[in-house]
Amino acid sequence: MAKRKLTIEDLAGMIKRGFEDTVSKRDFLDFKQEVKDFQKVVVDEFERVNSDIGDIKRALGPLLRMVSDQNIEIQDLRIRLQRVERRVGISRK
Repeated sequence: MAKRKLTIEDLAGMIKRGFEDTVSKRDFLDFKQEVKDFQKVVVDEFERVNSDIGDIKRALGPLLRMVSDQNIEIQDLRIRLQRVERRVGISRK
């Protein structure tokens, strides 16, 4: 197979087609702005989620102390009930 000789016009056409496939500076700047806008939305959403998690942690603190106190109280009541059952002769199954 004989190779065809490359002409200046052929080379110019190849370069032109190559540049047609590249993005313009304006397209790139528009895309860059879209990425920045999206990044801001993501950061804002993460900040909101982080704030919500902080609110949940603050609300859970007192609840966990209440549950702990109630568990201690329940344990105490079980011990007292077992003593009462032993004194009156009731056996647990």
